[in-house]
Amino acid sequence: NSTGLSILNTSLDVYDDETEVEAGEAVNWTATVHGPAGLKATRDLDFPSVDGFRNYPPMASSAGGNSGTKRTFEKVLVPAASGIYTLPALEWSYFNPKTGRYHTLTTAPLQITVTPSTKADTSVDFSATPGHNGVQILSKDVRDLKRTAAPDPLWLEKLTAYPWLHALMLSLVAVCVLFASIGRKSLAQRKAFLKAKSRLKKATAGTQVAEALSAYLQGKFKINTGSLPLKEIAAVLTRRGVAAETVQQFEHLWQQLDADRFAPVALGAQSASHLAQEALQLLTRLEEKTK
Repeated sequence: NSTGLSILNTSLDVYDDETEVEAGEAVNWTATVHGPAGLKATRDLDFPSVDGFRNYPPMASSAGGNSGTKRTFEKVLVPAASGIYTLPALEWSYFNPKTGRYHTLTTAPLQITVTPSTKADTSVDFSATPGHNGVQILSKDVRDLKRTAAPDPLWLEKLTAYPWLHALMLSLVAVCVLFASIGRKSLAQRKAFLKAKSRLKKATAGTQVAEALSAYLQGKFKINTGSLPLKEIAAVLTRRGVAAETVQQFEHLWQQLDADRFAPVALGAQSASHLAQEALQLLTRLEEKTK
């Protein structure tokens, strides 16, 4: 399976592994050049592209010594369909140092027969049909992507495209937190009044009235009556906006409670029920003036 031409003791041999192969099997198309030592080529051998075959890039190798030079060029072809094919002639130019000239070697075409594939499990049909490239897809192992349009994004996803809206939402959250804080504070103050009112209705002694009034001042105004003298408590109430008349009423009541605690006989016929009633009236005025 070789053809060649010898010029000045240099030859070019072209051959394939087999002259008859099945479709889909690889064919090695090889050209070997034998020549004297120091053989120099103008370029590597160019393999033409062959229709009906899958063509792969060629490879080249060299070997030699004082006795001579050998250069080998190889290209792999894979036939796609059955039939009789002709591999075209090859040309290769070299420089002969003895003559000082370049020479070109040319080979004869090479014929190869491709038979239909006998592999039953192949997924490619290599049958030769007119106007067909020899490849037919029989099955798929990868599903195609959906070509339908994606659903419209939810309205919450659309809102993320507006940065200013994020700032607005954060501001609203801050306002809500502020109002919630104020609401909790107002509720706590309201509970302080209701709790003091309940305790005053049940009071049977001056000390119970004093305790209810002290608890109210702590819950409503954050005033610790145990650590402040009467003048300081009155000054805090004034700074909190309590009317002067109401502050004087508180001072009078507080003095009576102190007298009941430290000198009970000084109150005379003043009863705990009367003190509780007076304290309740005072708390009612404080609630009205500080709403």
